Amino acid sequence: MKRNNDFKNMKFGSLILQFILVWIVTFSFFAFIQSVLGINMNFFFSATLHIVIILLIIRKFNKHRISLRQITGDLSLHKLPWLKLFSIQALLIVFAVLSIIAIFFIIGLFDSNFYKELLTEEITHTNNSAQLIILTYILSFTLVPIMEELLFRGYLFNKWGENFGILKAMIFCSILFSLLHWNTGFISHFILGVFCCMAYVKTKRLIVPMLLHAVNNIIAGTYMLFPTELDTTYEEEALTQFIIEMQIAFKIGALLFIVLVPIVCYVLYRYYKGLPKVTPYQLNQNQNI
Repeated sequence: MKRNNDFKNMKFGSLILQFILVWIVTFSFFAFIQSVLGINMNFFFSATLHIVIILLIIRKFNKHRISLRQITGDLSLHKLPWLKLFSIQALLIVFAVLSIIAIFFIIGLFDSNFYKELLTEEITHTNNSAQLIILTYILSFTLVPIMEELLFRGYLFNKWGENFGILKAMIFCSILFSLLHWNTGFISHFILGVFCCMAYVKTKRLIVPMLLHAVNNIIAGTYMLFPTELDTTYEEEALTQFIIEMQIAFKIGALLFIVLVPIVCYVLYRYYKGLPKVTPYQLNQNQNI
């Protein structure tokens, strides 16, 4: 059997320092361009940053003689259980929405003004053009999934999987992934991270978690395309009634979340149970891909 590369010479700390340096240089460059031209460069900064990080990760793989082909596996989309994958993902998307509702409900139990603040909070819109909003949305399901999956599943999951086993690697990798997305839902991104790891092991193709991640971002980011100006003036009686209705709706959502917790755990457990207990990189390496 071919000796597996254990990734031990590709240090995570060193990679993070290089990411920080790339971020500083890229941010400084586009901040200067924006100050000179007076043009919003946020999209160009984000797109450039993701491209540079992707190239940096690939360069690090090549430097340490880690086969990119054995990380990505087969790039074709044929003969894959898409119905099963997307069915599980649909369940997880519903679970993600209910997890946010449950968190709101819990906050409302301890903060009597939470619902009122949620309703009367004024939405401030940036001066971003429609074109910039659309470009940012496109970025969220193109470069973002490629970069994040290459980093979290392609590199970290394979590296930690060799060191700690795939179960611990799934947990550690998904915790770090969810911390990166803390502001948009820790629970939902942790579960998404775990499922992406499982799908990667099951199919041995990095393109699969990339596509699952992209679909998730397409759905989650649709709000960007429909900015809505809320009327922040309410009659006190109408406001009170609406808050009561929200509390009831959130309570139902929280109860549904509790019901879904064991179901999601069972579905993921059954999916995990049939997985190989080695990393996708090792599987592809052993098959001489």
